[in-house]
This record gives sequence, C-alpha cells and structure tokens, in this order.
Amino acid sequence: MKPFVSIKVNREKLEEIKSFYSDYLLDNSGEYVYFFAKKNDVEITGYISKKENSKVTFQGDEALKEALQFDETATEMEPKVHQKEEWKFFDNQIGSDEVGVGDLFGPLIVVAAYVNHFDIATLKELGVDDSKRLSDEKIREIAPELVKRFKYSKLTINNEKYNEVISKGENLNSVKAKMHNRALANLVSLYPEVDNIFVDQF
Repeated sequence: MKPFVSIKVNREKLEEIKSFYSDYLLDNSGEYVYFFAKKNDVEITGYISKKENSKVTFQGDEALKEALQFDETATEMEPKVHQKEEWKFFDNQIGSDEVGVGDLFGPLIVVAAYVNHFDIATLKELGVDDSKRLSDEKIREIAPELVKRFKYSKLTINNEKYNEVISKGENLNSVKAKMHNRALANLVSLYPEVDNIFVDQF
C-alpha cells in the first residue's frame, strides 16, 4: 500500500489547497469529493463536509512531503494489517448473503446455505473464504463443487422487477431484508432443528 496522509482543514484551507493544485486537477465524480488532483505519483483528494472540518488526503510515495506544505503536524497513517480470521462457529448452521449491490447494480441475488458441522472441514479444504479474499478463478473452481455438495436456496430479482418494487415504495434495504428472510425460511423449513442462523449485516 502506498503511503497515505490525511489532514483536517476548514473551508478556507480546502480552497487554498485546491488552488495550489490547480494545474493538476482532474475530473472526479465521487460523493463529497470537492476536488481531485494528481501531481507526479501523489493523488490529492479534497473532501467537503457539512460539518466545520473537511479533509484532504494524499496518497503516493511523496504524500507526506506534499501534506507537510499545509499541515506541519501531518504524519503517515499506519497501514491496517488484516489478520486472517478462522472459522468462528462449528455447529450446524444456516447463513445468507447477497450480491448485486456493488459498483455494477443488479441482478440482486440472495443465497442461503445449510452447513452441517461435519462439512466445515470440507469447506476449509476447498478453500472457502471471504469472497473478497478469493480470486475470480478460485471462485469458479470451487463453486461447482459447493453447488453439488450443499443445500441452498437462491432468490434473484432482475433490474426491471427491482425498479417496479421500488416504484411501489420499497427501498434497497427492505427488498434485501425480504429476500434474505425468504431464502432463510426456505432452508429452515427443511432443517427446522437448526437454531444457528446468520445474516450478513447490511
């Protein structure tokens, strides 16, 4: 990860920094992004806030050098170390998650799956992990095996249907909640003895 520095600024300072990098400004479309500039390898982003203080971030090999021009107390932020988490629960369980609400929206898909406690070793052996830690190639490799071995309930709502329900007063979270509930209920009806049910927070 490239060095990263963040400084708090008031509105006047934000304008000053934007003006300072006027020759390096680039188009941006991010929410709350007031300006975006790139000088050599350093990316400078000014974020506007409804509160008194906004902030400017600097990312690149000379991020600290650039930031010190505006805040003599600026320091590089320590990179977060992500430790791999082990499987947290080892009893029979049902869990659900969704895809389709990221950068490319739709179709919205919710899947619930049942895992017997004897199967956890198999999942670990196959390399099942947080999808963010898996390559597309690895997912394509293990998915067919998972579909064959495990009982699951899959619900899909395409973009047209999603727009239809939204027009009737629903919102994204209510749609997801109803889909999770239905997918989980489908499996609970098959495995009523399972008390351990997990839903990803959204």
